[in-house]
Amino acid sequence: MRGMDPGPLPDTPRPDPADGPPSPADVLRWCAAAAPAVWFPSAYARTAGVPRDSIDDPLWLLRQAGLIQVADWVRGLGQGYALTPAGEKALADPVKLTDIKPAATPAAEDVPPEDADLAHVPDPVAAPPPRRRNPGITAYDRGELTREAFLAPRPAVITPVLLVANIGWFLVGIVTAWRMGVPAEEYLRGHGGEVLHRIGAVRGLDLLAGEWWRLFTSGLVHVGGLHLAVNMFALAMIGPVAEGLWGRWRFAGLYLLAGLAGACCAMALQPMPGMAGASGSIWGIMMAVVAWLVRYREHLPAEIVSAWLRRLVLVIGANALASFIPGISWQGHLGGAVAGFFGAIFLDLTRPGANRRQFAIGLGGLAVLLAVMAGGLAVAMHTKDEWKVLRARWQFQELVRPAGAAAVAVPTVGGVWSVHQAVGVALIARGESAATAREEVKRLGDEAVRAQDRAAHLGAAWGAYLAAVRRYAELADELLAAKRLPTPEEFKSLADRFTQVGTTWQAATGQPIDPALFSFGRRP
Repeated sequence: MRGMDPGPLPDTPRPDPADGPPSPADVLRWCAAAAPAVWFPSAYARTAGVPRDSIDDPLWLLRQAGLIQVADWVRGLGQGYALTPAGEKALADPVKLTDIKPAATPAAEDVPPEDADLAHVPDPVAAPPPRRRNPGITAYDRGELTREAFLAPRPAVITPVLLVANIGWFLVGIVTAWRMGVPAEEYLRGHGGEVLHRIGAVRGLDLLAGEWWRLFTSGLVHVGGLHLAVNMFALAMIGPVAEGLWGRWRFAGLYLLAGLAGACCAMALQPMPGMAGASGSIWGIMMAVVAWLVRYREHLPAEIVSAWLRRLVLVIGANALASFIPGISWQGHLGGAVAGFFGAIFLDLTRPGANRRQFAIGLGGLAVLLAVMAGGLAVAMHTKDEWKVLRARWQFQELVRPAGAAAVAVPTVGGVWSVHQAVGVALIARGESAATAREEVKRLGDEAVRAQDRAAHLGAAWGAYLAAVRRYAELADELLAAKRLPTPEEFKSLADRFTQVGTTWQAATGQPIDPALFSFGRRP
């Protein structure tokens, strides 16, 4: 069985160093001597004092001639081989032993110098083809490392650390919610937007204010207990596998890279809502596993690769469908997935044994990937309409903020739109909804008055907007206080005042209205 101790190794003939490198016939006899047990070239080379590299070419020839076949891979012993029926017949024929040829041997000159160790080998786990000059890590060595990582990975270390960090940060959020007077139930249901922002969630306004560190901390913040549970389950399932395949530090790098890419993509495409969650990192890790299987599938049994790819297709498909659920940021998922896949490809080029050209390409690719992430966000911040609206709002807040004091709450057209919807329902339903809507209207009017007092120097456009908000709030409060169904004329008057709010907002900011952009809660 793979990964299990095969028991005592059989005795096999010891070669005489004076005879030179082992021939294909020698290797075939060693396989036969080990029968019916499996013969392990790496273990045999250690015990017999044979240079391991000297066995590679004879192994490759025997594999291509169909005289031996891949058996089990065992941790600590490496890849095992066994005789085929054709190999048994060849042992009985001295002529065949002296004339072993592969079925189709690629000429050495046909193998590109830089990529000879990746040349096509008909069998998935064959020994390496003829080596290039200065080979570094050979194809056989790569196959051994691949099987070691996949079939007998080291215990995960980074994954448990990430699980503890995410869960611990969620508990910090519960304490923060308690200190801010937010009920724990609300926080667990994901309704504590200000709590999430306090502990590290990111909004577009934060980036305009220079709080770029939130692109990293947002990956530790989760919007409610269900969001945390789903992400931690996915991390616990896929994390140890990815960590075993990529190694601890490369896994940690991929996790951070994908999380940063997810946050950048989400903010670039949709900056108004707040963004939090580890799904960008998890998507990146899933795609890194896909990249690993695609890259190293030739060193693994085909049935194992197929089973894992089917499993990943199901997991990725389910997560892709979840990306379209309202409140979930598909942008964050997309950014994390793309960064995870391409980051894995570039990181793979920097593994030990890579030549200087491959190493340079790998580092250059990672640098380009980071530049695309940062540059794409920077371009979006200066070109997209949503960012232009957000920038105007931020500039207004900065202008009305006196030195050394907190910013004045600035009513936005999105906020007025939300109040307008609540007022429309309350005017028809009345009752308790009217009292709640009236509180919102009064708050809106107070914000407009305070902002007018602080922003008299901003110019006529902003003054006209704030005056329109104040007039809308006054009429809405008057209609709600009447505790009756307004007349059609009164409804029209209220609608006209709301339209004036939108018109003056456009004049002040120079941007079209999109009220749907002003709501917190999307997360990857």
